[in-house]
Amino acid sequence: MEKDPNSGNCRFIFYKSIIDIGGYLLIGVGSVFLWIIQCCDTESSIYKYDLPYIKSFFLSSLTFYYNLFYISGIKSIPNNISDYLGPISLAYWIINSGYKIIDGTCIYIYSYTLKDIALLQNALLNNFNLVSFPITNKEGKTVLFIPIKQITPLSYIVEHHIINSDYINNPL
Repeated sequence: MEKDPNSGNCRFIFYKSIIDIGGYLLIGVGSVFLWIIQCCDTESSIYKYDLPYIKSFFLSSLTFYYNLFYISGIKSIPNNISDYLGPISLAYWIINSGYKIIDGTCIYIYSYTLKDIALLQNALLNNFNLVSFPITNKEGKTVLFIPIKQITPLSYIVEHHIINSDYINNPL
């Protein structure tokens, strides 16, 4: 998210290094992602650069979410993340930050504090009955590991919100 220093309003910015960004944004049909496509500003560029992006307009309605996840400009997880982590947001999180390994799925969380990670683990457990563990990957970054025995329940939770595409790396 980005905050306008003049108005104080915020906007979404989606960067993705895939060709089919339209398919990527179809995660959560009927959700905010389709709405964002309809309110893109003139800075939006889908195929013009190596890293396609879409930017929404600066909207006062998005400021709530910016303030929820950015305390004093630092990204953090709100204490009530369980209220916001549903099947669509979990699918987006996995597609955006997840990848598959032989014995499970990993989701990047290296920019979060231990408290933030614990909040995310509790939300996954309480909302979806998914057990996860923070581990260090081969790159030396902290990831949230969901064991392979949890992949079937995880797939069932997010399957209707993930588009099968040759351009999208499905981390399940």
